[in-house]
Amino acid sequence: MGPRCVVLGIGNRLRGDDAAGCLIAEALVQGGFGRVLDCGETPENYLGKVAEAQPSDVLFVDAVDFDAEPGAIRLFGAESFQVQSLSTHSAGLGPLVDFLRGSCGAVCRVLAIQPAGLVRGADLSEPVREAVERIVASDVWRDLLA
Repeated sequence: MGPRCVVLGIGNRLRGDDAAGCLIAEALVQGGFGRVLDCGETPENYLGKVAEAQPSDVLFVDAVDFDAEPGAIRLFGAESFQVQSLSTHSAGLGPLVDFLRGSCGAVCRVLAIQPAGLVRGADLSEPVREAVERIVASDVWRDLLA
């Protein structure tokens, strides 16, 4: 990913493991990294701000059911957006990716965390909590967002 990467944390903090993307974004902001947005359930509301930044890359961080063990982490490339609704959110990320490609030419990827559960009012599961901690502690952010 390029030097002008923007990270978008996506999720619902009230639905158990769906909070993962938001928690990662929050931790990165608290860690002093720029170009990170906690978008909650409405990443489409941030597209104008992202397009204005003219990023080289956009990394969506989200809980995604990709049929793996809870807490598994996977990076999906652009081809995945056309094949499936790659998100736990109803509209999926395909339209957002299409907009960002057209408006600023950004390369889009999803850093996905396999949820154990998305029940309203539930806490983050232990496997997803551990995945969030591993992701936040990664040295990759220094290169991408410093």
